[in-house]
Amino acid sequence: MEAILRRGDTSYLRVEKTLPTGYLPTDPEVLALNEVLNRLAPLQPIQFPDTSASDLPAITSYEVFPFGVDHEWLWENIDSPPREKVVLVFDQDEDRWIFSEETLKKAPALLDSMFHIAPIYPERNDRDFLDSIFSLLAKKPHGGDG
Repeated sequence: MEAILRRGDTSYLRVEKTLPTGYLPTDPEVLALNEVLNRLAPLQPIQFPDTSASDLPAITSYEVFPFGVDHEWLWENIDSPPREKVVLVFDQDEDRWIFSEETLKKAPALLDSMFHIAPIYPERNDRDFLDSIFSLLAKKPHGGDG
């Protein structure tokens, strides 16, 4: 997303794979969600549920924020807890995680509640940055084949 926003790259495919039908990478809700994600600790594949484990009940959604990932430092820097959430839902047809429609609808409000927190930009090249934020969700967790 960084390359798209800062240098005008038009390679939207990786971002589009993480969005529900009807949303584009340039939509205000998607841009707000990107800004929210820039304020959270970087997300790693190991933090997402493994949907390939056949001995467990099917996991169809995962709350990334506020409960799924450790954001303790964030609570110390905001005035009141946000009501909005960042939730991923598993698209079984496409075999990948996407952001829930509710997450995108409420992303601008979530951004408003944490806007005063400085974004965290990983020190990586832009291709790695895009991969870590958006394509990560399209990959199978725990090193599985994508």
